[in-house]
Amino acid sequence: MAPFKSSLAISGKKLLGFFNQRDLSLRGATQITRMPPPLPFSATGGSQSGPGGVGTALEPGNGFKYHFFTASGSLVVAAGSPSLVDISYLLVAGGGAGGSGNGPIRSGGGGGGAGGVLTGTTTLTGGTTYPVVIGDGGARTGIYPNPATGDGSPSTWNSLTANGGGGGGAGGFANGSDENGRPGGSGGGGAESPNGGPTRGGGDANPNSNPTRQGYPGGDGETYPASAGSGGGAGGAGSAGGAGGVGVVAFSGDAGIPPSYGTPGPSSGRWFGGGGGESPYFRSSPTAGGAGGGGAGGADATVNTGGGGGSYEGPASAGGAGGPGILIVKYPEVGI
Repeated sequence: MAPFKSSLAISGKKLLGFFNQRDLSLRGATQITRMPPPLPFSATGGSQSGPGGVGTALEPGNGFKYHFFTASGSLVVAAGSPSLVDISYLLVAGGGAGGSGNGPIRSGGGGGGAGGVLTGTTTLTGGTTYPVVIGDGGARTGIYPNPATGDGSPSTWNSLTANGGGGGGAGGFANGSDENGRPGGSGGGGAESPNGGPTRGGGDANPNSNPTRQGYPGGDGETYPASAGSGGGAGGAGSAGGAGGVGVVAFSGDAGIPPSYGTPGPSSGRWFGGGGGESPYFRSSPTAGGAGGGGAGGADATVNTGGGGGSYEGPASAGGAGGPGILIVKYPEVGI
């Protein structure tokens, strides 16, 4: 005969099992519903647009957040923030100064080369600090007979280095030592040589070939009565007697960049890295700087564009200063 089992005991076990199963199920459901949502990507540093930015003047409303660095500092990605792979950047070095000239010897200096420009995408990791160094523009070279040593300084960030622009060649030396343009991210323009003197070449871009190119060469100088060379730009070479080399537009014409950064160009968007114009002896007006902040003949470049300074000529003339560089970092606002 089978042992007697109380129906009460059986009901109690079933009831206990029921509650155990429900408890496990509920706890499982609770664990799922109580899991914290993924952390948003969060970073600080520079002047910021978008949520948490510095004001409505920098609110693009286009689905992206921006960080603008016009001075050295750090981009700090918050601890616990997920890595983000589609970080776009524009890194610009300081532009070179324009070369000095000497009117009595009838020779003008070359335009300064633009600072090198790097663009692309990268990955940033949570809990990491990324130092930023913004390169200064080359200082005014001083009046004749100062040589053109006014190269721009490099900008660095996230293991990237944009090379400073080359200074424009100084002209008008009585001993015939007029200068070539100096090499850099973009090369400086060669000086205009006195009548009968040898011509002076534009500085080369460094590096000078794709895919690592950051800019273009400066224009060659000519012999009086002709022209000095204009500075190379990040998007095009300088020339003898022409405007400074054209720069590049940030992020393919991105409308989210405020007008306080960069300059207008031949198409929409904000432009950076224009070469400096030149000012030869025989012309009454200097040539223009390249789109992207390059200075016209004798003028300083626009600040924080990496533009090259314009050259000048006169009895005691100094080339214009190069423009300091900039870093712009851009990423989607999704999840912020």
